[in-house]
Amino acid sequence: MGLFLSSPAIADDAKSVEWLYVHTAETAKMLTETQIFVPAKTDIFAFSDRPNRQHFYVNAYELASMWDKDFKDSAPNAVLTWVDAGVVQEAEVIISAAEAQRNGAGILYTVQFEVGSLPANSTVSHVSMFIDDVCIGICGNHNPIWF
Repeated sequence: MGLFLSSPAIADDAKSVEWLYVHTAETAKMLTETQIFVPAKTDIFAFSDRPNRQHFYVNAYELASMWDKDFKDSAPNAVLTWVDAGVVQEAEVIISAAEAQRNGAGILYTVQFEVGSLPANSTVSHVSMFIDDVCIGICGNHNPIWF
């Protein structure tokens, strides 16, 4: 154990974990130019990169709660993908807010499109929202309630 803590780089890796989240759904609805509702029929998958390689699931309330405390000053980047006429489409977004809705049956994301777009009042299928770099530990203030 002493050898483990004697290396600053290894000790830093053990104390910080960067999480990515994958929210998938059969369909999603772009309600306005900046709001998309993504159902959450199953829990949302979270995983960490090397060297930690951990994973777990969160529900819509748990993920959405991060915007109230962890992302007030720094909204995460994400990639939104969907299938249109058999072709995978994608858009890069910044998620400025997220709110669990319909008794936790989905999340209403407020997004700003950086690359790509979706028209308001459109429905898309085979949707994935890949939310990037949520840091927990010494690398930031992120401390989700489910840990």
